[in-house]
Amino acid sequence: MRKVTVMGLYLKKEDSFGEDDGGTSYGNLLGYPGIRARELLKEEDFVFFSEAELPPEKADVIFCIDLTAELWERIGRLPGSVRKILQACESPIYNLLAHQARILMHPCWDVILTWNRSFEAPYVIHYDLPVAGKNASSSGISAGRAIPEDSGDCLGVVVSSFKKGDHRGVAPERDDLYRLLAKRGWIDLYGKGWPISKSEHCFGPAGDKLTVIAGHPFALVIENCWAPGYVTEKLPDCILAGVPVIYRGDFPTAERRYPGTFVPLEELSEKGFLDARRQLFDNYAAHRENVLAARENSDTWCDSYLEAVRQAFLRVL
Repeated sequence: MRKVTVMGLYLKKEDSFGEDDGGTSYGNLLGYPGIRARELLKEEDFVFFSEAELPPEKADVIFCIDLTAELWERIGRLPGSVRKILQACESPIYNLLAHQARILMHPCWDVILTWNRSFEAPYVIHYDLPVAGKNASSSGISAGRAIPEDSGDCLGVVVSSFKKGDHRGVAPERDDLYRLLAKRGWIDLYGKGWPISKSEHCFGPAGDKLTVIAGHPFALVIENCWAPGYVTEKLPDCILAGVPVIYRGDFPTAERRYPGTFVPLEELSEKGFLDARRQLFDNYAAHRENVLAARENSDTWCDSYLEAVRQAFLRVL
């Protein structure tokens, strides 16, 4: 048995890895890939513990999921006999430390897992951000909406949390655009933190993300930053709901992973949205067919991550 202590940006000392699927309110089963990874690594005789269960200095391996300054300092004090794996999951605007060259190039790391293709090194393993597919997801899955005969009255949907005073990345411009489009009646806006106003199409938290999205003919998704490889669950969650997307993010990676399922939002403005919306409805049937095809292949959306995790842990044997 190889004992692994889990640490991380969002983990309390009592938390381990791969124990909770995350539910469906904020995202769709965001913890599901971790459950799959834990099951896979159990076959290789790796057993996971929380910090409360096993102090890092007594572990064979530490698995650090994103970083804080305090964690980074503690990791630097661990003995060399403890093997160290870093997994960078978060956006750089929320967790810059896990994307800084001075940290990623530090010799303390045995392996680094990251979606960020900006970094290359023999000890860096890239992966695509994993997403639960249709067989793991029971809500929001339908055969897809009928193709709208008249796009004029078709409202899109956004499911995105709002944090007042968040000036990181494109969050301010993105949130201003969401609020404007909702007020103008172009979209329905759901998510924690938004002021609820049905007359302005702001509806607050979504009880079930996929079900809310599936009730609309299309969705608008804007990532909080652009970085090579950063395509989050926000786009594939819409695919699971059977809905084409107007998308802004790393277009090449999105097209590689989810071909033909979205129209690029070239400009963060109402005009940019309306241009993309027109382009979407001009070829709606083809985009919807691509969405349904991608959904049929959705149970492979964790494969890149699972293989990367397996390789990382086998390297520290």
